Amino acid sequence: MRFTPLSLLLTIQISTWCVLGAWVHGWQLLCYPAAWVVIAAVFYGLNVAYDRKHGKPGQEPVTHSVPVHELSIPARHRRLETATVGYMSPPRPAIEEC
Repeated sequence: MRFTPLSLLLTIQISTWCVLGAWVHGWQLLCYPAAWVVIAAVFYGLNVAYDRKHGKPGQEPVTHSVPVHELSIPARHRRLETATVGYMSPPRPAIEEC
């Protein structure tokens, strides 16, 4: 069984919601969301224009100064190992028999 793509379902749902809301409350209801759509479109256009002019920067490889064997131990285990050492009580001296 094939499902309908999520983007299509969301588009239908948003369109239906807008039409029904405008039908019930009047078309003035859509002014505020339409203003935000216009603002988003302007920023998207500025982003596309900037990328065309300057190009997208390449991603540089990430290097770590931490040795590999330390990366294999999860951080929470390393914290527990170092935290519990201070709370261990010293060994008790042996009881001497009289």
